[in-house]
Amino acid sequence: MNLFLYFIFFMLYEAMREIPLHLLQAFSVFAQSSSMVEAARRLGITQPALSKQLQSLEQALPERALTQVGKRKVLTPFGENLRRELEPRLGGLQEAVIQAAQSLALPENVTVRISARREILDRLADQIEFPGKVIFIEGGHDETLRALKDRRADVGLTYQVPESYDWIAKPCFRETFQLVVPKSLVRSEKDLPKALVSLPGLAYKEHDDVIESFWRSQNLEPEVPRLARVTANYQSLAKMVEVGLGWAVLPVYYSVSTSKNWVQKVSPRLYDLREFQLVYRRELSQTPWLKSLVLDIQSAFRREARD
Repeated sequence: MNLFLYFIFFMLYEAMREIPLHLLQAFSVFAQSSSMVEAARRLGITQPALSKQLQSLEQALPERALTQVGKRKVLTPFGENLRRELEPRLGGLQEAVIQAAQSLALPENVTVRISARREILDRLADQIEFPGKVIFIEGGHDETLRALKDRRADVGLTYQVPESYDWIAKPCFRETFQLVVPKSLVRSEKDLPKALVSLPGLAYKEHDDVIESFWRSQNLEPEVPRLARVTANYQSLAKMVEVGLGWAVLPVYYSVSTSKNWVQKVSPRLYDLREFQLVYRRELSQTPWLKSLVLDIQSAFRREARD
């Protein structure tokens, strides 16, 4: 091969190497279809989107692959050669793309990954009616946000909403709290809350803003409560209260025994009310099953509130 032909071959190779695979797949499906409408349907995209992909491909090719005959686009000789070369190389890739797009049309074919704190997932698990497969990913607020950003989760339930146009947040529920004190530790409810000063406290985290706000509102000394246990899991916290290890401030959705514990509502005025949001990536709003899932989750928490 002379130097000039080698140079031409090298330039073509470099140009082709940079062409995105989905553009070649779009061309291959179009070449095997009877019309733009059929090709777009097989790819699971709109006709204008397909036309734009074909235009992008032509800009990256060394020669024109398509030409206009009347109102139809047809293959040029180069396009015909490209079609023959692509078919064995792409193999079943285009069918995989088509099947993936078609599978999203029905909720029962969809797998959705939901990330949230464990106790929130527990509340949701036996109430959600989504017909597809649901995978629950346990994590605190920071872990949930990371899972969403890393695409390890599709939907998150958190009160920390990403500040970006890339995300959509739907109101889901408000988290309010209750003071729970084992009766084995305090004989009379009238001794509360001053009795808490000498009792072991159980907290969700070392610096729990709800507990600290409640503590300050009661003018208790010392300025911070004595914590005996700290766990990042409200379910574990509730179990420790039930066996009398100490007092705690728990979300009101935890049902505790009033025969074994003193239970008092903590006024929402004492802390920043936590408005939990259903968070997902904006592009998911285009999927036909998402609206059903959002309504399903919101309904589950509304049913819980009524109960």
